[in-house]
Amino acid sequence: MLSIVPNEYLFVAKYRPQKLEECILPEADRKLFEGIVKSGKVPNMILQSNMPGTGKTTIAHVLCNELDVERLFVNGADCTIDFVRNDLTRFAMSKSIEGKQKVVIIDEFDRKGLTAAQEHLRVFIENVSSNCAFVITANNLDGIIKPLQSRCPVTKFGNPNQSDKNAMMMAMC
Repeated sequence: MLSIVPNEYLFVAKYRPQKLEECILPEADRKLFEGIVKSGKVPNMILQSNMPGTGKTTIAHVLCNELDVERLFVNGADCTIDFVRNDLTRFAMSKSIEGKQKVVIIDEFDRKGLTAAQEHLRVFIENVSSNCAFVITANNLDGIIKPLQSRCPVTKFGNPNQSDKNAMMMAMC
């Protein structure tokens, strides 16, 4: 049965899957995300697929729903250095009132002109790692700087290889 979000008016928002069981995924991807849910904590990660519309953003939201975390959703184009220094810092460094994990979803962070913000974010992630995790979505992995990729293991949708699986399992420990 598909969840319906009654207070949404956009079709894609109203009928977006809310639970992992509602997502149509390759078996390897499903097992990976089930493992994350079972671990009880969203790790830092980059969700990547060369094709738009594969469900990267949906999976990021689903993981947050399944684990009942406090989340902040950011369009990658809006993620400037000033945004990281101000709004993102306030969210990531404050404790959740309810004791929940905090997760920042940065959608489509592979756009041109975001290298400076990515450079700033790589250090920021280390500083807030005890309180906040980051889920980044990208179509073009070359648009994400290598130091950020090293802090957020890459999960390639529909094409997981053994190193992807090993990196995610290590991130969950």
